[in-house]
Amino acid sequence: MIFPYAYIERIKPKTIFEFGSFDGKDAIELTKAFPFARVISFEADPERFEICERNLYGSGIEIHHAAITNFTYEETSKLGLQ
Repeated sequence: MIFPYAYIERIKPKTIFEFGSFDGKDAIELTKAFPFARVISFEADPERFEICERNLYGSGIEIHHAAITNFTYEETSKLGLQ
């Protein structure tokens, strides 16, 4: 879900980072809402990353297979995160 744009529209972002893209659909919505912004998405899960690559192909959105954390999957599993 994309949050209301009221405040973001005022600052006219040049670059938007999306962390945890999942399927890339929010990144697509961000490019519609902010057509002059560069959207850069990140997805750590290998299967979800492949889905993002397919969904974002040709969109101009950058998608990176990377986690934005210093936790490994094993460490996050111990925390009860999945």
